[in-house]
Amino acid sequence: MAETQYTYSVTTEFPGGKVNPGTLQTEIQASGIVTAIERIDTAGGALSLGTLTGGSIAIVFKDALSAGDVTVLDGDATGPAGGLIAAHNNSPVQSTPTQREDGVLYSVPKPSSFGFEMCDRDFRITPGKFAQADSVADLYMDPTTRKEIDWGELLLAGVYKDVAGTMTACTDQADADEFGTLSVWNYSAKLANATEIAYEMRDGILYPDPTLPANERWDHRAYALIAPDIPNAYGGSVAVFDGYLGATPDGKVEALSPQATILNPALGAGASVVRLYIVHPVPGVTPAYYSHVLRLVTYRQPTTFR
Repeated sequence: MAETQYTYSVTTEFPGGKVNPGTLQTEIQASGIVTAIERIDTAGGALSLGTLTGGSIAIVFKDALSAGDVTVLDGDATGPAGGLIAAHNNSPVQSTPTQREDGVLYSVPKPSSFGFEMCDRDFRITPGKFAQADSVADLYMDPTTRKEIDWGELLLAGVYKDVAGTMTACTDQADADEFGTLSVWNYSAKLANATEIAYEMRDGILYPDPTLPANERWDHRAYALIAPDIPNAYGGSVAVFDGYLGATPDGKVEALSPQATILNPALGAGASVVRLYIVHPVPGVTPAYYSHVLRLVTYRQPTTFR
């Protein structure tokens, strides 16, 4: 058996010039096509809420299709295709804004969506570090090159200091070392081109650095908020956990849920952001940095993985 791909222009072959690759794969698996599908690759086009507009797709099967299977797939027709492709449901994963009964638009707990896959992420974060590369390790494995690549989904928002009662961004590493007492990061799920996408989140866990000094056990505190910039008129942000990093008896701060929470950038700026705040002592003249591990359990369309 040898993998065989069948390539189609989304613009000319699919209804309305759009395809939802996750839904299409499910439709193929449920069809009468005998040969098993391996995956669906995409190229070009614009992806929004799981639906690709334009570009092309390559449907990869574990072996070549029989003539009958090809007929089921595309009806032996082009411009547009027939068969299963003509009947394809290319609706977005979430075609309308999510809204609770009290009017809050940005998040609703629910079981993870059908067709979404778990994306269990670990990040290394170092409070007090002023530069993104020093503050965050956000890596994934590229199977084509067997190299670790920066994912770019967790970004440092800044290191802050208290100036006359107002938290003000530090200007450089020396400023952060002398005065910085708050480090802030933003997470949102993104495509390779940095476009934010809808995703779902279930669990968040923070594993503190085990070398935190005993005399500082109450001085390192963490807070996580969902959609921190949503105005109060729309429900405001949701605090999902807070805790003392040096005082946790099991060595972690966590928020676990049996349901996932929808985070959708289409609902407004910041609607898909999870923000982490860590309060910490100033690193000092002889800086003392501690690195923690942040774990986020999310769900997303398979076509949005790197």
